Amino acid sequence: MIMSNCRDVLSWEECQQVSEFLQGFSNPVRLKVLCTLHDHEKSVGEIAALLNAKPSNISQQLKILMSRGYVSKRREERNVYYSIRSKEIYDLLEYLRLLAKEQT
Repeated sequence: MIMSNCRDVLSWEECQQVSEFLQGFSNPVRLKVLCTLHDHEKSVGEIAALLNAKPSNISQQLKILMSRGYVSKRREERNVYYSIRSKEIYDLLEYLRLLAKEQT
């Protein structure tokens, strides 16, 4: 659905919800974390190694991604694995990437 007039379509509550949801995309580390989870679930250590980052920083970003509903986790004994909740996250990310590219 293409909106011709957002003022008539989105309520203030919906605008707030969308704004909060999109905050998850507002950090480059979170975007990279999402990209690492594209093919399959991974642990904090695996993600940190792929991104050459500290596990504590990755854990912090995963917590934010989980709070926004982008990521889910699965515990297997002592290990925790993270995965993307919905393929539509990647569709949206790709769309945002294309929009950003048009702006440069």
